[in-house]
Amino acid sequence: MSTLKVNTIQNTSAAHSSTPQQIEQGRAKIWVSFDGYDTSSTLDDWNCTSVTDNDTGDYTLNFGITMANTHYSVAGMSENWEGSPKTDSYTVISEYYQVRTTTTFRFICLRLRYDMQSPQFKDSKHIGLVVFGDV
Repeated sequence: MSTLKVNTIQNTSAAHSSTPQQIEQGRAKIWVSFDGYDTSSTLDDWNCTSVTDNDTGDYTLNFGITMANTHYSVAGMSENWEGSPKTDSYTVISEYYQVRTTTTFRFICLRLRYDMQSPQFKDSKHIGLVVFGDV
C-alpha cells in the first residue's frame, strides 16, 4: 500500500483547494439510516456498529470509532408520523441530557401533534443521524 502526502489538494482549474486537515475536520465521522420499528439492522451506515432500541422512541447510536471528545455535533431527522396535512403529527429528535460518550449517543424521538396535544415518545419508520467532530 502506498501513502500520498500532500499539503494542499486542488481541482484541475485551481479554483478550489483544501488542506487534508480541512477535509478531515469537515467530513461526517458517523452516519446512519435506520428503521425505528426494527433496529436489528441498519438500512445504511458509516462507522455505526448498531442502534440499540432502549424503549419506545428511545435509542442509542453505537459508534464504530471513538470520538476525540464529547463535543461533537449531531444532526438528525425522523419520518413524519401520519399522512394528512391538517391532522398530522411530526416527530423530532432530542438528545438525552448528559449521557453522551465518545462511543455512544442516546436520543429520543418525540411525536408532536398538530392539535398541540402532549408530546409522546414514538418510534419512527425512518430515522437518520450524522455525527461531525474530531476523532
